[in-house]
Amino acid sequence: MAALRGVHFAEVIEGPIILELALIGNVVRHGDGPSARQAYERYPFLFAPVPIFDDGPAHEDDDELPERLQVSEERLGLYAQAVFQFWHRVQLAYTGEN
Repeated sequence: MAALRGVHFAEVIEGPIILELALIGNVVRHGDGPSARQAYERYPFLFAPVPIFDDGPAHEDDDELPERLQVSEERLGLYAQAVFQFWHRVQLAYTGEN
């Protein structure tokens, strides 16, 4: 958006949640890429814990990380609202229309 419209996500109130959405989208699209680790480091609350058995973890954290992503309906609604508000703000800034 910075290149297209000069709008920096860091400068708008919805920016952090939209950036979270973009990273989570990358995990969904490219589960075996680095996005899963990045998302986990920033948003660990979006991932189910590693199951622990008597002899230790059921699997290594990195191996199954994308499969442990759990985005609630509430979080999806938050993403949708943030995107809607962002585009409404962009429209208002460029057209003056509500």
